[in-house]
Amino acid sequence: MKLQAATKRDLSIAGAGILATTFFVSSDGGGQNPFYVLLWMLLLALVAGVVSFIMARLIPTLPLAVTATAIITDLLFLIYFMCSVAFRGHADPHLAEAYLLIPIVFTIVTAPLVGLSSLGIGRIANRYFYARADGDDSVDTRTLTQ
Repeated sequence: MKLQAATKRDLSIAGAGILATTFFVSSDGGGQNPFYVLLWMLLLALVAGVVSFIMARLIPTLPLAVTATAIITDLLFLIYFMCSVAFRGHADPHLAEAYLLIPIVFTIVTAPLVGLSSLGIGRIANRYFYARADGDDSVDTRTLTQ
């Protein structure tokens, strides 16, 4: 299977987001292993890619699909963190307040991953779902053909 040049470019955009976030998290002075961080970033990119693929199917305009993907993906992660904080028993009431800062930091740190992954995968999904009949896939924003 040979990938098209546009698909390679879009995968490299998504990969750049993954690597940028991995290097940012592993070089923050915490001494984290970059390979361990990379595994978590790949998991987060998988979630962002699935949401991006679904949004590209539902929304035919690429910028709107990418924006919706970023918002929905961040909201999914925020809901996960908030539920984990809410359902965990805390002996210290101030500890729960400290845990509430985790989603904010997480959203800021993973912004390159979510943004670039949703852009790259969204462009691939947009070409897949809304390819023209004449084979010209140079335009990323197309109307739904039925």
